[in-house]
Amino acid sequence: MRNLLFFIAIVVMAGSCTQDNVHMPETTVDTITVTKHDTVRIPDANQLLYLGNNQVVVGGSFTYNATILYKITKDSEKNTLTVAVPEYELPSTAIGDLIIGKYTIEDIPYDETRAAYYKEYADGTLSMHFKSSTGIDNDYVFNNNTITTSIEIKFSGLTADILNNYSIGNMPMSICTTFSGKQQ
Repeated sequence: MRNLLFFIAIVVMAGSCTQDNVHMPETTVDTITVTKHDTVRIPDANQLLYLGNNQVVVGGSFTYNATILYKITKDSEKNTLTVAVPEYELPSTAIGDLIIGKYTIEDIPYDETRAAYYKEYADGTLSMHFKSSTGIDNDYVFNNNTITTSIEIKFSGLTADILNNYSIGNMPMSICTTFSGKQQ
């Protein structure tokens, strides 16, 4: 039974590994023991977490900072990224304490001319929840009212830099977020 489980684990790992210009050192496994209470989790190298500072500039005038954790997933077949922006808080803004809702931007392609992953994503389907301590509590659709809503992601070693410009709802000014975070 132990040999069968070891064989299944090797087949699953072999099927989930792809070569994408990443060098992975060889590993030798002598024994594997699995009991009915153990959880075997094979890490997915295509899903990475980045923790860092997210600077939010509203209308070019008001600047706020928050430490957040971005989740970036790579689709190796399509050479695209999916970025999950978490919910986060911005205390003491011009319109009170804010909670910026989570949202996910999918299928961000690599742009050779920018040497970065880049996408204009205001297609009328993606929205975020926005809540303030002064009574605002609504979902807002991303649009191009005041700026071209776009995201750009660059990597350098273990660092991800994300520039996310957007306009939501009928807001009369744009929002620009600049994130720099280290891989966790």
